[in-house]
This record gives sequence, C-alpha cells and structure tokens, in this order.
Amino acid sequence: MPENLIPLEPDKFYHIYNHAIGKENFFETDADYLWFINKLKKYVVPLCDMYSFCLMPNHFHFAVRIKGETEIKNILNKLNTGRLSVEEKMAKDEAYLSNAISQQIGNLFNAYAKYFNYVHQRKGTLFTRAFRRKWVESEDYLRQLICYVHQNPVQAGYVMTPTEWKYSSYNAIVSLRETLVCRKEVIDYFDTVENFVFCNSRSIDLDFD
Repeated sequence: MPENLIPLEPDKFYHIYNHAIGKENFFETDADYLWFINKLKKYVVPLCDMYSFCLMPNHFHFAVRIKGETEIKNILNKLNTGRLSVEEKMAKDEAYLSNAISQQIGNLFNAYAKYFNYVHQRKGTLFTRAFRRKWVESEDYLRQLICYVHQNPVQAGYVMTPTEWKYSSYNAIVSLRETLVCRKEVIDYFDTVENFVFCNSRSIDLDFD
C-alpha cells in the first residue's frame, strides 16, 4: 500500500514525514520554523501524542501516537460543522475516522504551504506529495525512530550533536522546559535521561526512502 494511503488508526504509533519538492527548501527563516511549530500545536497535537520531531530545511519527521478513539471522536465532534455526528459518519463509512485524522494533519501542511508561498512570494506545490506515514510496529523500532529523528541534522552535516539543532524535540526532552512532546513517556522507553542521551548519540539507519 502506498505510504500516503496507510490508515492512521487510534492508539497506534506512526512515523510521519515528507520532503520539499525538487531541490527547494520549505524553511528559510526562524520565523518559518516557528510558524510551522505553532500550527503543529493547533492541528496535530490535539489528535496525536508527539514522541519526537525534527524540522530540517527541506524535510521533516514526526514520531507520533494517535490518541484513543474516544478522545479522537470528541475532538472531531467539536470541529464538526456537518449535519451528521462523527459517530453517524463512522457508521456510514468504516474509513471515516482514519480519513478524518489524515485530513486534520494534512491541514497543517496545506496551511503552511499557503503561508510560505505568501511570505516568500512563491507559487505552486511545496511538498513532494501527500504526507507519508509508516506504522511503527514495535517498541524497539519506536526507540530507533526517536533517535533517528533527532540524528537527522547530525547526519546531514548541519551540527555535530543533536543538542545543537534548535528545531527538534531533543533539547525539550532532556530539559524541564514546557514542551509539546510527551517527555515522560519518551524517557520511559529509554529508562533514564542518561540512556536517552547515549542512545541519541549513535548513528541510526532506518530502512525507508
């Protein structure tokens, strides 16, 4: 199944990612990164528990857990402007909930593309395709994914260590500052902060393109 068609289901973990079209960047300034993060809080965080993220000049990665079905339905009902309730829509279409989650996350990228094109006086498609997603099928893979996400700017040669990159969740996880990431849950997968730091210091190579 194409990665942009993999269903997003409650209580499951996913790797969500995408790339800018061609050789372009979709983050040019600090303001771009911050605008995207603010909209990430608006569109994605209500539906997903964030376990790690990294924003790079021409691509991004999220490791997320879709929230439980009851919570998802409550949120979607609040956003619902149609005649039918979410429950009624689900009864008519078994794929409705997955599609609604995907649409809400896709709203982030649509909003950002409009912002970026306006601010940078640009026209046309910004992302290579609809956002891609992979199901995270094990705790071991999740731990690798979290580290892989934080290692991106190191592997790309922008910085020497994950802590030097401003636009990832790494520094928020190892600190006590306010964060949109589920810090405690992330650390629990690594047992201690010290082990989290150690694991994030090693190069991780995941099998995806």
